Amino acid sequence: MFFLLICSINILQRITFKNTMMKTFEEIHTKYISLDIIRENHRLIDLSEEIKLGRGDEFIPSSKFIYMITSGYMSMYLYETEQLVGLTIEFMPIGLVEAITPPAKFRYICETPVVMLKLSRKDFFNAFFITHKETEELITVLTNMFSFTIHSNINNTNETAYESIVSMLHRYMYRKDHVVDFKEGIASFIVKRTKISKSYVFEVLSSLKEGGYITVSKGKLLSINKKLPSGY
Repeated sequence: MFFLLICSINILQRITFKNTMMKTFEEIHTKYISLDIIRENHRLIDLSEEIKLGRGDEFIPSSKFIYMITSGYMSMYLYETEQLVGLTIEFMPIGLVEAITPPAKFRYICETPVVMLKLSRKDFFNAFFITHKETEELITVLTNMFSFTIHSNINNTNETAYESIVSMLHRYMYRKDHVVDFKEGIASFIVKRTKISKSYVFEVLSSLKEGGYITVSKGKLLSINKKLPSGY
């Protein structure tokens, strides 16, 4: 069963990669949270223990458990390089990627108060490996996570730094609309997620602001007022 699951994931990952190029982060996120895979899986809820974390808390998952986020958000970093991968999403199973691919290690910082369901790896997999439908649902969870990871890092492959900044402006607005009490400044948001210099980010933001394309106040992006230029 586990071997078949891994094979299925590998196939679906290749399909997801192609589809992700055509989908936006928003579309993937909207579809994922509408699946009801986690919230309708009563076995997961019954087998779990609820734990709570405060804003700013650091979290490193134990290899013995899987943690299901039921509310709140965390920033996800590569453990060794401290590179930001992105923000977690609702019902994201923390520790699942690490369980299937042990060399992959991440650390998490709570951006908001977080509530998670904690359950053993055995109980987690048992909750899905009951019927073909539930196994298929686990594959769906994993491939959606893969899509998020690709889209979170796709800015690194854009043709120009300006295109990356434009992508981050839209990502920032989406994040601001979905994360309660989101306070990160737009320049910091872009610099943390790209390899673009701070000076160039400020230069582009200043030009877009002067042109009336965006509204920025106290370092926060308030709105994108019209279609952004295709080049800079």
